[in-house]
Amino acid sequence: MTVSRQSIFVALKWLLLFLFVGAVALAILDQALRAFRALQNKEGTMVNGFALYEKSLHSRSNVKNWSLPEKEAGWEFVEFYRHNLECEFWRFRKQRDWENELGRKLRERPEEKSLLQLPLVRYECGPYRMLYPAGQGWGLF
Repeated sequence: MTVSRQSIFVALKWLLLFLFVGAVALAILDQALRAFRALQNKEGTMVNGFALYEKSLHSRSNVKNWSLPEKEAGWEFVEFYRHNLECEFWRFRKQRDWENELGRKLRERPEEKSLLQLPLVRYECGPYRMLYPAGQGWGLF
């Protein structure tokens, strides 16, 4: 049995349609869940998740942002994610971009000693508890 070019295009069309409809349905479900949880959240809720942290390249002033606890000195909170897989995905992408940028700078200016003091690992994920204030909801992601 041979598969014609037309049947391949028809199958591809149905697959893309299925993926598009599934993505739209998932987005609607996420927003509905966010709205439902916002209505139910009357006092504020602590939600477990994961935080993406970035290693600070420059020493900051002594003024601290007390609203977001830091992982440890030198690490700054970047973003909150509900699932570790999502946090690790964005950590991997940002870390890869950082390594590419650092490699490019080292190739362009190999004699500059300050580049050798920059951290190789700039992004990390870790457990984090986020407070969603009253009236604010969170979805699937």
